[in-house]
Order: sequence, then structure tokens, then C-alpha cells
Amino acid sequence: MAPRDPLLSSLRGRPHSCRRVPVTELCLMRWPEPRPCVVLLSDTGTITDMLLPVCVAVVCVLNLQSGGDAVTDSNPHLPSCCELLELVLRKGLQQPVLSLVHRDYWHCFQQLPHHDTCGRLSALSLAIEQTRACRKLLSAQGRGRYFLRLALSRRTLPQFFTHLLHTPRVLEWYVPVLSILRNEEFVEPFMSLLLVLSNMEFTLNMENCRFLDESWLIPVCEVYEAVPCRQVGMVLRYLSGRVFILDFIPGSQAHADKFISPGDIIDEINGTSLRNSKNGQAGVVLSRLRGRPLSIHVLRWRAPHQTSANLEDGEPTPAARSCFPQTAEPRTKAAIVLPVS
Repeated sequence: MAPRDPLLSSLRGRPHSCRRVPVTELCLMRWPEPRPCVVLLSDTGTITDMLLPVCVAVVCVLNLQSGGDAVTDSNPHLPSCCELLELVLRKGLQQPVLSLVHRDYWHCFQQLPHHDTCGRLSALSLAIEQTRACRKLLSAQGRGRYFLRLALSRRTLPQFFTHLLHTPRVLEWYVPVLSILRNEEFVEPFMSLLLVLSNMEFTLNMENCRFLDESWLIPVCEVYEAVPCRQVGMVLRYLSGRVFILDFIPGSQAHADKFISPGDIIDEINGTSLRNSKNGQAGVVLSRLRGRPLSIHVLRWRAPHQTSANLEDGEPTPAARSCFPQTAEPRTKAAIVLPVS
């Protein structure tokens, strides 16, 4: 006797009708509140390992559509949707045998202009060149995530995946028995989901991308304009190549303005990036700008959905939390004092 599937067993006896629904129809349905539970089953009656990401992707798309308006970086469902796209692109991707470079899905898209002979690669080539030219990204993971966000913003995601599926020289990097992209049964509903996403409006801030090397969570980015003053008065801590604001000198310009908060990250000053900064590098940059107005790009310590910038009123992001250990003293501090020229 075949083992009983626990999911099917739990559904037996419940008053509901079941029918096979295409993914596009499922996502375009107007669900009443509360929404019904949607369960996608394979022909054998079980949720397989390759079908599970597609099932979760359907739920993510439904959640994105629930807002009704354009999808922005503050949408809490956007990171989950992007993680699912990344999971599909990485599933079954083989690593090269004689290479020290870790292969990621960015390398697949990067090779498409060299191997795809369809002659309709203008949008793809433009997105690849724009991703390459972005100096804020340091890793293949960050560039791949930037590329996906760019495709969502321009509604070209299905087109890019179609190029990938039509390029055997690149598609052979995926294991057929593991990859969704090489399985005809699952790639069709996945491409239907991409078409649904391409009909949605994504308004994403492509300039705020420095954390894509590490996370899909996009911090709030704001600009602090400071006039030439005697003392800016920010106490800094250098941690993992980033410049954290630890405290303020009482009576200083930054303390009086109350624009920035402890835990915020200085991303750039007057166009000069402080990513991968060494100890004291922020002071060196500011010394060159002595007597000039300052435009400081600040990444907020708080999550995008929070409105308060006080440490007592919200939950800090993981990066900000790591800057304020409860038992350890800061290893490196630097107070910024700017004399008037």
C-alpha cells in the first residue's frame, strides 16, 4: 500500500471544490478577504522539490498585487519575491571544475550576448552594461541582484529569461534533474509568473544598492546637507568596511540638526564613496572638503517600514545592531571636527 501523503490526508473531508487552474489565471483572480488557501499539487499528488519554489512564488505575486499601487522598496513582500527569483536561478547551477571563481546566475546573464544569436539583445545588453558600470557593487551576487531589480523596473524580466532558455551554451550549466529552468513541466508556470510580474509597476531606487552584496533588504537612504561649520561632531566607528555613526559631540552641528541618528551609515560624502573604508578615511575625505557645503548620503539604521529614527522606538537593522554590541567597547572611534577655512 502506498504511503499516504499528509497534505492530501489533511484536505480530505473539507468542503471545497478543486480544479486545475493556470498560474496566470490564479494570479489575476480577485480574491475575497480573507483569501482562501491555495495548494498547488503535481500530477502525482505531492509537492515536489522543484514545484515548491513555484508555489511560494505564486503566493509572493499575490501578496505584491494586494497593495494595488506601484511596488516600491518599502513593500514588505518585495524581498521575498526577489529571493524566490534568485532561488530559481541558482537551483541546479553547476560550479566549474577547474576554476577558483564561484559561478552565480549573474555570470549566466553576462554570457548571453556572446552565445545568443537571436539578434534581439539590445535591452539585455544595455542592462548588463549598466550593471557592470555600477561601482557600488563588489560581488557577483550584488550585480545579479541589481540586474534583477533593473529587469523588474523595466518590465523586461520575461524577455531576459527567454534569452537564457534559448541559449544552450549557457543553459547546459544547469543540471536537468535539479533545475527548474530545464524542466518543461515547471518552467512554463514559472514563465507565466514572470509575465504577471511584467504587467506590474515597480518603482525602485536603483542608486540605493550598496547592501545588495549582502542582503535583499534595502535600507532607507537620505541626504544630510551641512553648511560649512566649525564642528560637524560625529563620532564614527569603522566596521566591516562601513562607517557607522556611533555618537555626537554635544553642541556640534550634527547634534543640533538632529537629522542623523546613532547607527546610521555614511554611504558617501559629496559623491565620494566610503564603501570598504579603512580607519580614518572619512576624516581624510572631509579634510579635502574643508570650507565647502557637505552633502552626506546616510543609510538609516531603521527598516524601511519604520517612521522613527530613535533607537528606543524601533528595531534596528542587522547591520546597525552589530555596530552596538552590549558588552564590547568600540574598537575604533573618530570625531569629525571641521575648522572654518
